[in-house]
Amino acid sequence: MRSRLRKAWRASAYLMLGAAVGALAWFLLASLLLVMALVLVLVGLPLLPEAVLVLRRFARLERRRAGRVLGAPIPER
Repeated sequence: MRSRLRKAWRASAYLMLGAAVGALAWFLLASLLLVMALVLVLVGLPLLPEAVLVLRRFARLERRRAGRVLGAPIPER
């Protein structure tokens, strides 16, 4: 009984945190689209490497978070 409650609590916490992570993902997507639009006029060119690094860090965080729930690490490409 306790193990089921523990699993339910972990799943609920994962979903609640997932809502916040999803909001952050939308913000990052909008930021990346803005940088890509600015690259077209060469203003965003210096911002592009930094934007890619931020997205890679976000992906690493999400892989780690999902790996904890699944019980196995998710490797990077």
